Amino acid sequence: MLDAPLEPPREGDRAAAGTWFQQALAARSAQRLHDAVLAFARAVTADPSHLESRIEYGFQLIEPTEDQSLGVALEQFRIARLMESDHLHAIAGEGIVRAQLNDWARAEPLLRRALAELPPTAVGRRALCDIALADLLAGDGRPEEALQHYDAASGESRPPTQRTGALVRSAAVLMQLDRPEEAEPRLRRALQIEMEHVRAHYLLAQLLSRRAKDDATRAEAAREARIHELLRALRDHLSSLYVRDTARRAKLWNELAEAWPENKRLLHSLVRDQLDGNDFAGARITVERLEARDGRTAETLWLGARATAGSGDLVGAKALVEAMLKLDANVPPQVVRAVLEDWRRGNSATVDQATFERTVKQWLGNR
Repeated sequence: MLDAPLEPPREGDRAAAGTWFQQALAARSAQRLHDAVLAFARAVTADPSHLESRIEYGFQLIEPTEDQSLGVALEQFRIARLMESDHLHAIAGEGIVRAQLNDWARAEPLLRRALAELPPTAVGRRALCDIALADLLAGDGRPEEALQHYDAASGESRPPTQRTGALVRSAAVLMQLDRPEEAEPRLRRALQIEMEHVRAHYLLAQLLSRRAKDDATRAEAAREARIHELLRALRDHLSSLYVRDTARRAKLWNELAEAWPENKRLLHSLVRDQLDGNDFAGARITVERLEARDGRTAETLWLGARATAGSGDLVGAKALVEAMLKLDANVPPQVVRAVLEDWRRGNSATVDQATFERTVKQWLGNR
């Protein structure tokens, strides 16, 4: 079905498409990825011939989020290539998707062309192509060539997500080749970039357990295995595909913080998760733990204001916001607005839209 002939796109309202396209780019920059997907889709609907929207929409749908759709992404890249057959980003996107769909025969030439012709400035797209091609080569029994492409994707100029993925994938290949002395530094580099990378902890635990000849190495292997177990369980509970059991998730966050005390960001992750789940009472307790450990920072005051507002205490929340602004006068307006959005979300039965907007104006004034 995906390879059925496609009709050339018709002309549309390019002005409306351009507006939605800019909205999508802004949402992506703000890490509002679901909103970005919706805005790209509206741009394509407004003008099916809007080439940039199709390409960026396709790349957004490749991302491993709940909106991921490789079939729809492939459709966007194929239509883009009908519009402009030699567009290198469309070629790269189609090659990446076909690789993920295990269509190796057609993926490899597309990826090789993209890597040969994409400009050096397209570091993110080049890294994605290198990783996709390396995955194909590793699965096709060409590990040495795969390692070369993983190394290209893990260079210092590459985006952190691509660097981490390339390092972990290359470490897995090296472990299969029985070269753990090369794999271990790659895993440790990956964890310096992304401390909570689930697969990196798993592979490091496996590697350490294989060469555990002393108590210290065995202890580190057991610790890495425990961190991996808790991170994997958290990932499953945070996924929309699983039951959102907030009590279980909070327990997992706390167990992980105990097993991994040097990771100071875990309590921050816990309170943000509690806020996202409308557990404002639990968030206030976690903020108290953060303040006891780190003191009153601008970030802990902001998290405390969100939890306090969500609990219905708008006066207390405003006092915390004012304390935050004394520590950091350059806080953007949207950070303050987030406190009021939690207030509205946690008290939807009593806070209507008009009251919310009036309070926003009172708090932000001309900001």
